[in-house]
Amino acid sequence: MLDWLTGLTNEGITLMRLIVVLIAIVSIATVWYKTQALVPVLGAILVSGIAIWAVSPAGITQLEQWIGSDTAAAFVVPLMSRRRWLRVGRERIDIRAGGASVGGGEAT
Repeated sequence: MLDWLTGLTNEGITLMRLIVVLIAIVSIATVWYKTQALVPVLGAILVSGIAIWAVSPAGITQLEQWIGSDTAAAFVVPLMSRRRWLRVGRERIDIRAGGASVGGGEAT
């Protein structure tokens, strides 16, 4: 039974890759039909190529390596703003003090 399920899964993966290729062809043709310019068509080819690469076995392996490596930590965006306060109406609220009010007045 597992062999049947594995074969069905592999057929589904192959079908999805075929659908991505067909969508890429249709998107490139649509961009050419609407613009008839070289630069948008080259952009559509580039994006389509990236999408096709991403669903290929080599692309999936490469993406798994990137996600599993420590280089992904370099792309983490800090959640705290550089501003120390948030202005709400006439009141300034200190963000880093846990929401304690700093008082009114103009912003610095």
